[in-house]
Amino acid sequence: MMLIRCVENFFGIKEMVVMECIMCLRALCVNQKNKGGYGLQSIVEKLGPLRSKYALKFIIKPNSLLNRVLKAKYENDLWNVANRASWSSTWKLIQKGSEHLLPIMRWRIVNGIKVDTFKDTWILDKTIKKWPTFVTVLDPEFFHVSVFLSEGAWNREKLKQCFGLSLIELIVSIPIHSDQDEDEIECIQKLSGRTITNLAYEKNFENIGIDESYRWRKKLKLKPKIDILWWRLSKNSIPTYAFLLYRRLAESGGCPRGCMELEDTEHVIFKCYLVKKFIKLLADWHFIIPDFDSLAGCYQVLQNLASSNPFLGNLLCSVVFYCWNSRNKFVHGGKDDTGYTIATRSIIQTVSSFDTCLIRNNWDANKLFKLSKSS
Repeated sequence: MMLIRCVENFFGIKEMVVMECIMCLRALCVNQKNKGGYGLQSIVEKLGPLRSKYALKFIIKPNSLLNRVLKAKYENDLWNVANRASWSSTWKLIQKGSEHLLPIMRWRIVNGIKVDTFKDTWILDKTIKKWPTFVTVLDPEFFHVSVFLSEGAWNREKLKQCFGLSLIELIVSIPIHSDQDEDEIECIQKLSGRTITNLAYEKNFENIGIDESYRWRKKLKLKPKIDILWWRLSKNSIPTYAFLLYRRLAESGGCPRGCMELEDTEHVIFKCYLVKKFIKLLADWHFIIPDFDSLAGCYQVLQNLASSNPFLGNLLCSVVFYCWNSRNKFVHGGKDDTGYTIATRSIIQTVSSFDTCLIRNNWDANKLFKLSKSS
């Protein structure tokens, strides 16, 4: 409920609409920021990666009292899911962690007896069955890596029966640790300085592409309240009247300011006559923002400004933010802010985003003379 109240106060919308918006964005919020989300930590998504460290302890500390008891009861195979109904709570927790541990681990080859040729990760960072250019061999003779080893070295003749020349050269470059007793599992990203939990959690988002808007938003140094609005704009998930009409929460999708146009994301950013008016006012003050006529064009302009002139890019984002806030006040019975008010606030907001010394240089303002640094 606290989250709902915060969103209500910020966006000026009612509880039912807030719930619609939250449900729409819930899946996105838990993604990493560079993957299109907003970096919120989901307890459900984090549960498996948090348990992966217990699965790793089961592997690297086999002689502890707990692990010896578990081995005696459930054997030493973490990924054997037989007889699931008879598992204890401790073994279920470790098993759940092993599911998230497996994608970030790789087998260190000693004799190859434990390593499945096609299902386990022992070449680079992916199992052979997931390689798009490889056809799985159905002959059971080759199901374990031990078949391809001979006297502590790779057997090229056996390798040629399953793999091509390029893959054979890659396999031959894998070291064989003959000084150890049996195959061991190790982390793929060794010496990365990151925890197993962090690596396992990040693996969940591996197949999600990089969000281009995050890069220019970060370079523009937007304040959090402005950044979250533009993040939602990039997801087309702010409660415009077109958004509410689509979800049958409004009777009309027109602009409440009388533009006689559909109020969608494009209208909020640059089509509304008031936004155009404010941008023109800034141009009269010699803050000239490049023209654009589409949403993609707007993002391209912001991306270019992030590298060439981040102040102007930040200023454009601030104008849209204060214009949106003014629109919310107008919709709920208030009065629209004037153009001078919005333009002035936008400039002040932009200056404060880049001037890191603004607060530090004035920290003793309105304090007693004896408490100031100059005394």
